Amino acid sequence: MADPQISADPPTVGRSGIIVPIPAPTLQGVSTSTIETPIPRDLWKEALDSLDENDQRALKDATTSQNSVSENLDSLLTLTQSKQGAWAQARWKFRIRGKDYIARDVFGKISFWLNKFKGVGDVAVNFDPVHAALPWAGVRFLLLAVTAENDQMGHLLLVIERIACLISRGAVYERLYGPTITAADALANLHRSMIKQYATILEMTALCHKIFGKNFAKRTIHAIFNPDEISAKLQNCDNLENQVEREAQICESLRSQQADAKSKELLDKINEPILRTDLGVLKLLETMSKTEHWELLDWISDIPYGNNHQTVHDKRTTGTCDWLINSDSYKEWQETSGSILLWLCGTAGTGKTYLTSRVIDEIQAGLKSKENQEGFAYFYCNSNEADRREPLSVLRAFVRQLSTIAWNAENNSVHKAPRAYYEEARLKAGLLTMNDCKKLLLILVNDYPRTTLILDALDECEKEQRLKLVEIFDELLLEAFNPLRIFISSRPDGDIKYKLKDRATIEVGAKDNSNDIETFVDSEITKHTKKGNWRHISTTVQQLVRKTLLERSQGMFQWAFLQIRQLLVLKRDVEITKRLGKLPKDLKSAYDEIHNNMSEDEKLLADRAFQWVMCACMPLSTKELLPAVCQDETSETLTPVDVDEDLLLEYCHNLIVIDSVRRVWVPSHLSVLEYFEENLWTLQVANSLAASVSLLVLQNTLEFQRERAWVGKYTTRHSELQEEWKEITGLGDPLEGQNFGHLSFYASHHWMLHAQRSVMIDCISTPGLETLRTKLGLFLGLPRKSSAAYQCWYHMTHKTVYLPDTSGLENRYGIYIKPVAIASFAFCAFGLGQVLPNWHGFDWVEQDDRNGERETLLELATMSGSVATCRDLICHGAKIDVRTKSFYGSALAAAAWRGDVEVVRYLVQAGADINLQIGGYHGSALAAAAIQGNLKVVQYLVQEGADINLQVGGYHGSALAAAASEGKLKVVQYLIQKGAEIDLQIEGNYGSALVVAAIRGNLKVVQYLVQEGADIDLQIGGYESALAAAAYMRNLEVVRYLVQEGAVIDLQLQNGIFGSALTAAIIGAGDPDTDMEDFEDTLVFLLENGADIDMHLQHSEYKNALDAAKKQCDTWVEIMLLEHGAIEDSDEDEEEEEEEEEEEEEEEEEEEEEEEEEEEEEADI
Repeated sequence: MADPQISADPPTVGRSGIIVPIPAPTLQGVSTSTIETPIPRDLWKEALDSLDENDQRALKDATTSQNSVSENLDSLLTLTQSKQGAWAQARWKFRIRGKDYIARDVFGKISFWLNKFKGVGDVAVNFDPVHAALPWAGVRFLLLAVTAENDQMGHLLLVIERIACLISRGAVYERLYGPTITAADALANLHRSMIKQYATILEMTALCHKIFGKNFAKRTIHAIFNPDEISAKLQNCDNLENQVEREAQICESLRSQQADAKSKELLDKINEPILRTDLGVLKLLETMSKTEHWELLDWISDIPYGNNHQTVHDKRTTGTCDWLINSDSYKEWQETSGSILLWLCGTAGTGKTYLTSRVIDEIQAGLKSKENQEGFAYFYCNSNEADRREPLSVLRAFVRQLSTIAWNAENNSVHKAPRAYYEEARLKAGLLTMNDCKKLLLILVNDYPRTTLILDALDECEKEQRLKLVEIFDELLLEAFNPLRIFISSRPDGDIKYKLKDRATIEVGAKDNSNDIETFVDSEITKHTKKGNWRHISTTVQQLVRKTLLERSQGMFQWAFLQIRQLLVLKRDVEITKRLGKLPKDLKSAYDEIHNNMSEDEKLLADRAFQWVMCACMPLSTKELLPAVCQDETSETLTPVDVDEDLLLEYCHNLIVIDSVRRVWVPSHLSVLEYFEENLWTLQVANSLAASVSLLVLQNTLEFQRERAWVGKYTTRHSELQEEWKEITGLGDPLEGQNFGHLSFYASHHWMLHAQRSVMIDCISTPGLETLRTKLGLFLGLPRKSSAAYQCWYHMTHKTVYLPDTSGLENRYGIYIKPVAIASFAFCAFGLGQVLPNWHGFDWVEQDDRNGERETLLELATMSGSVATCRDLICHGAKIDVRTKSFYGSALAAAAWRGDVEVVRYLVQAGADINLQIGGYHGSALAAAAIQGNLKVVQYLVQEGADINLQVGGYHGSALAAAASEGKLKVVQYLIQKGAEIDLQIEGNYGSALVVAAIRGNLKVVQYLVQEGADIDLQIGGYESALAAAAYMRNLEVVRYLVQEGAVIDLQLQNGIFGSALTAAIIGAGDPDTDMEDFEDTLVFLLENGADIDMHLQHSEYKNALDAAKKQCDTWVEIMLLEHGAIEDSDEDEEEEEEEEEEEEEEEEEEEEEEEEEEEEEADI
């Protein structure tokens, strides 16, 4: 039987350019002459002879080719690459037994194995060219049979990839283990296993020939009655592969030592990772200057994810966590040709973060081993650090890392998609949103041949938002047409467990971690036996420690860590033995024991340190923490620092430690913080302490001229502090040289945050709250006459240039709490109503003071997010519906813009007019919420009666136009579903929602509006039409879409200066920042789609496009138009034009003379 008449699809060039197979493994440096020549035994022949007659006959029909092995391989590579190109263009995915596969990647793996076999050499040729070529001929037959008819074809593709892999690995084993260097019994067992495996491969080839050599109808019938036949063969192959691996390992251990150096590299090649390449990706990268490169990356994310990984890597004991890398579930995740999520699940203290760091190291090492174009990103969540517990931080860090190729991230090239977002955001002074990140990640994932994302400690993300992160991952997995691997580690919290219950899961148990804990304990004992306290500890006791900790740890790394640390300080066998008999049963018992055994002096400082680390707005350095723990929050004066770093570490007994990379104080484990909060103090108590100490520091700044000394190092324009700055204060200052400047800076920017967080939602008083209230009242002073300490704080913070990301102050704080003499601005802006209830009787509210931005006290309170503060103000006379001249225009608009549903709800319930037309930027509360994309606020306002079609002042004219301007598609969709008029004609330059979306380049909003019936050719507003607006801004994608949807290119525009869309593009090019290439692309598109370059403009001050270019643009625009066929006016036309202009001037002069005469006559009268 001849090969089936199925032609190989021609290669197709995709969006990234060139379809390139997975790179071939190189065997440079391996001398084939020094490797044992295989014995003259044909394993493939023996496997063939073991088959029944029917299978042998089927194989004979399928493998009629008489070509040599090398000829077959070359033909196969060409065929595979051709198929890969075709199916890459088609983006073929298929699903087998609940798992998704991407055809392009499977073809790439087949190419990889073909190249690997070529690298090993034509082993089988030395014995029998016919039988050596047999399996590859079968592969060729099966490849020709592959079509995209259904998932059955996908099953066939997996079979081909598996066969190619096993053939190549078998060739390596045959080359490595010859009779002169391998024990005879071991070699016989290996050959026996390989013959069984080869026979199964041939049986599988024969079976596929029987199925796929048939026509489609018969093939389908066969599949119905034999659904598991191929799967069973594949499973048998996998089982036999494991057996072959075991036999090969035995051969390797018994092999002659003289052969090690000769073939070690070849042995390593057999397990090297399969890396993906696509040289077309290089076309998507853009080179930037070094400065621009780092500015862009830092704009995307400035979280030091590399430092976070280095910290974990350095703490991980060498040789641990390998069990995960060797597990079947991990290998399947690593080798898949589809998109897959793997969940590493474990309870507290089981070492999930160390395991994750091992995965990161493994993948990084593979990606650095040879050139590739894969994408890779990772992130460590941490609930104790604000910027590491927010889902948006995770996504931004992923985007940053995927903006460069993992293999060569050090160069100055970045992917063009993030750069485009960066350039656009700079115009708006904006940052990436969750939606922006999702869009960018999908672009990047689909441009790289394979992408890997790793997230540690999902359970430490903000609980309210972390499932949104999983939903985004689900969308990426669904929409990715190139392989995407996602690895997540977390505790089995209920919400996470429910969301990931159907995903591939590895649960960390005591048995899994036992070897790692043993390795860790051994490492610690060895270090202290050589150089520490255990030099004289007997071997018997050391073994007892190992045995006891391993048995009692139950897989909990943190428990083992705490116990070995306590044991290592002991110096005698009897002390150690006694301690082993009193080990705590679990983590809570371990923490209880440590805390209960502290002396009073230890506990005083340690408890302060624990509370500071527990609630700090950012991880604290030693220079911040040491002076903080020395302070008595009830005192009125500061206490000098009398403790050093080593002593504080000793007092804290390993519950908090110093991060070796960042040099900041952190809990040794998340469970430590949980223990504190559940058993010792609430977060409110810890924040009360931090707020009181911060205010104590600020109150004492007035003494001994400390303001100048403590603020001096922060007046630099660099975020790094001037460490060389000398804190020279007034004579006799007991704190001189104590480095209080660092704590003073922290206190200046965070006292208000700690104060806000010190109060329970239900206003229940907590320990330390009364002390805080006293200090806060003293610090603020009177509502309309602030204290000297408050004014000193204001001037200190006003002088500093560096504003930490965690600061409670915004960049405009100097305006919104100014004038400084009025402390009530700070009370409202920081939402201190619950901390200071009935502050001075609130008789100051009716004074209606306005700050430097003309904002009312109530506006400031709404932006703080404090309902309690808003309630206090309204109850004491603050007017809700005051129209202000601020940016927001009213208190309700300010709350809506901020997106705080609770504050908005309270204001509406308190009587706020939802449809109040206001000044400011927005014009109404609904428009303020819409422009920010605050969908929940928009929904609430509409439900409460907001007029969707209200024409308002402000910058946009309506809520729909406001949402369209910023690309808030979900808000646009909601408003239209609720009755917003798409073509509502609004005041201002824009005229309609479609025009504003077009000019801002928000393609998806434009598409939605048009699909919902927006009039494409509606002439309105200063930009005259949607097409003219898009052309003016050179938003080519919008221009293209509008033309495709029927916009009239040569529509004579009547309402402005453009006259036509083409002229609008030309006038837009008059901007000195215009990109010549963008303009020409827009110009060419309009001309190719019918724009008349010489059309006479009926309603414009310009005669035609060329006339507009001459009068509005630089010479290059005129030259470009002429190059594209514009015809210059003749001399006669120019003379006529000059005559017309002269006549117009004469008429104007005559009119002016007549007006002057009339004025003179009136004056005489």
